[in-house]
Amino acid sequence: MNRVIWILFVMLSLCSSCTRNDGDIGELFGMWRVSAISIDGEDMPDYTGSMYFSFQSSVFSMTYINEETHNRTATYASWRYQGDDLIIDFCEPKFPPIGMSGMQSGQNLVRVGEICGGKLEMSYENPDGKKYVYSLEKW
Repeated sequence: MNRVIWILFVMLSLCSSCTRNDGDIGELFGMWRVSAISIDGEDMPDYTGSMYFSFQSSVFSMTYINEETHNRTATYASWRYQGDDLIIDFCEPKFPPIGMSGMQSGQNLVRVGEICGGKLEMSYENPDGKKYVYSLEKW
């Protein structure tokens, strides 16, 4: 009887384990700290590295922490792959993108560079023609 209970316990433990989007969404999964932002090749003035991008399932989260006041601002969007790039869609008006990201409400095409050693570079060109480059570190 103890053996049957032990086997059932092991089987249930394996069956109830957490998965990411019915499997693996790839190397983007999790939280990334935006360590630097440049606009048209110039470092963003006064950026302190306190914005975070998170990917889980089809949900994208953008979070900014004000280091002086410790206030946290978070917003959410959906995301999906389009080839090697991403479509990040801020379709919900109550969750607009954080201004310093340069992203717009609605769909944003974000180019994804190579992920190497927990580092990643993404770029985005907004409708005004400004090119934002985000340097990310796995958090």
